[in-house]
Amino acid sequence: MKPVLIIDDDPLIREYLRFMLARGGYDVVTLPHGENAADLCAQVQFHAVVTDLFMPNSDGIETVKAVRRVAPALPIIVVTGKAGDWFDSCARAMRAFGASVLLRKPFKSRQLLDALASFDAASRVSGELPADNDAAAPTKTDSQ
Repeated sequence: MKPVLIIDDDPLIREYLRFMLARGGYDVVTLPHGENAADLCAQVQFHAVVTDLFMPNSDGIETVKAVRRVAPALPIIVVTGKAGDWFDSCARAMRAFGASVLLRKPFKSRQLLDALASFDAASRVSGELPADNDAAAPTKTDSQ
């Protein structure tokens, strides 16, 4: 199984994501914040990281930057429910910090599973991850 690291301060969201990804065939590790994420990513070869953007202690930006330092090619999916009207600007900024995909909560489980599957397909075809993965970004109709 492919291990995925989920980082979210909300225990219900963590459990929902853990359950969803486990049903999708992933081995899931969870953290309540990003403070130890880089250390863990340096020790475990994760398939991807899924992190919330807004968290206490270590937010998603700090988490993405820290993980990028130890695992430059690791796919990182950032999820947020607070992006509102500035979602597109937030997506561009998160990509600049190293995120592979930004999903707006609430998102469909298929969107997350498709994003994870796209990392498999991209690495099989080219040996590297896509630089800009808009295929998994939800449209306004998906989140409204």
